[in-house]
Amino acid sequence: MPSAVLSCTPGRPRADIAARLTAAAAGVDHRRLRAGTLTETERDGAETASTRLAAGGLLLDDGADLTLDLLRETAADIAGLRLVALDPLNHLLPATATAPDVRHGVAALRRLAADLDVPVVAVWETGRDEPAEVAAALAEADTVIHLTREGELALAIVAERDLGPVAEAALRADLAHVRFTDTPTAPDTPTAPDTPTAPGTSTAPEPTPPAPTPEAIDPAPDPVAGAPATTPTTTPESASSTRRSARTPPRGRRPRRRRAGLWWTPTRTPSPVRSPARSRRNSPSPRAM
Repeated sequence: MPSAVLSCTPGRPRADIAARLTAAAAGVDHRRLRAGTLTETERDGAETASTRLAAGGLLLDDGADLTLDLLRETAADIAGLRLVALDPLNHLLPATATAPDVRHGVAALRRLAADLDVPVVAVWETGRDEPAEVAAALAEADTVIHLTREGELALAIVAERDLGPVAEAALRADLAHVRFTDTPTAPDTPTAPDTPTAPGTSTAPEPTPPAPTPEAIDPAPDPVAGAPATTPTTTPESASSTRRSARTPPRGRRPRRRRAGLWWTPTRTPSPVRSPARSRRNSPSPRAM
């Protein structure tokens, strides 16, 4: 049975989303693709990428009337569904969503993932003055990726629901191709060749300086005036609590735009979904690219 991926972008034109996906897959400039000014070679690459995405079962739904209930109904009617993507979750909640609203949306997507046995990925657009209660509600997802960007530099912090922050990665925002890529690595510095040794001679290793005595080592300054310095230790009993500690992203100017990606992972390997026919909303059903 062929596989399918449902990508829901409520309120965002399907043609624009298809162009963005094609530009990212083909590695061509998004604006020139939309303007029709690609070279012949780039145009051939874009057509190949678009065909490959459509053949992979990518379905786009840009209905502005999408709700959590309609999302469940639409996903249940797609045979061979392997992934549900929603961008953004904000559109399915009230304009001034409160923590209970967000918690309800998170719970609904978790149920969808469990009932259909497919991963569900959602994007949440974070505001500047968003209450801490909303962030706590989002943290109820199985996995949360906090993504911050300043210019072309981005930082992704991965947090697990039961463990807290577990990993982070620096990324580069490739805005022309509408995608994130790995940050470029610095080229390796060539090492100087070994100096040849004259026949009959040997090179003695440099003497190792004596280790300083304990009295010669200055004690580390206390982190807080008047408080003794401590060294954190991790034991099997405290490993979980240590990993739950919050991780603070690097300080700097507040990013102009922040987005957090969430996904809910089913307990078993995704399997084809077979659902009886049911009533559908009046808006057009998802269409392939």
